[in-house]
Amino acid sequence: MKAHTPPKKPVRRSKKPRKASSPRVRKPKKRLTVRQRVRRALVPCFLVCALILAGLFYVIDHRVVARLNSLTTPKLPVIYSSPLDITGMVTRLGADSSEDIKIIRTALLDRRYSEVSGIPSRPGEFAIGPQAISIYSRAFTNFNGESVSARKESIPFKPDDTYVSRHLYLEPQVISYIGSADVRASSFVPLTQIPSIVQQSVISIEDERFYSHFGLDLVSIARAVMRNVLARRLVQGGSTLTQQLAKNLFLSPKRTFSRKLLEIPTALSLERHLSKNQLLELYLNEVYLGQEGAVAIHGMPEAASAFFGKKLEDL
Repeated sequence: MKAHTPPKKPVRRSKKPRKASSPRVRKPKKRLTVRQRVRRALVPCFLVCALILAGLFYVIDHRVVARLNSLTTPKLPVIYSSPLDITGMVTRLGADSSEDIKIIRTALLDRRYSEVSGIPSRPGEFAIGPQAISIYSRAFTNFNGESVSARKESIPFKPDDTYVSRHLYLEPQVISYIGSADVRASSFVPLTQIPSIVQQSVISIEDERFYSHFGLDLVSIARAVMRNVLARRLVQGGSTLTQQLAKNLFLSPKRTFSRKLLEIPTALSLERHLSKNQLLELYLNEVYLGQEGAVAIHGMPEAASAFFGKKLEDL
């Protein structure tokens, strides 16, 4: 017989006393460095400044467009001619002789249209080819108060049976002003009729990098700032032809810092809406060049007549 063994008693394990849970200690936040603080402050400031500048440029750009339109449609009471049916004129004259081409070109230049070598890409441009003339007309309001939109049209000199005539009308010319008290002498001459020596002289003296910059010449500005700092007074400006045109058409002639700042977006807007040749043409016809008694002389053509007693092409 097997001996009876008493059952083993379960061994009781002594429970270790639980440690009292310590309160959670929050780790201290890392302090931002000076660079991080500056960066966080600059980002919203930059966004606010960008919005303000965008709004300012939007307002100035609309003013520029309105002013450019007013050069051909002034707000003074005026007497207008009839709109020019350029389609009928071209098809009637044709291009049988150089005189016919000259008549067509003169009619367009009188309305401040600029002749280009390629295809017209802006309103107010035209190109004369061997078989046809391409015109990009401007928008205007006719005598019935109806708006005539700008459009591009190619008009053949000798249309065949397949040509569908859509008459293109150009804006009327101003014949006379009524009640104008503007004591100002100016006459418009197209860029093609201004001697190249006059154009080159103005560009070389006033803005030698005119055809390469975007309205602002950073090299000229840096040079002018350096000379003004060394002289401790304003001895030189870095304005481009576009900035000078902006000052003459939109801003005050007073030499103030605020006017200088406003020149920048105004010049950029002008470069946006006009080609370089159109800017030069407008500058040569609008720049203020002096006084003759109480009359302000604006533009090279009027200055040549007032100061030298000659026509511009004779200089």
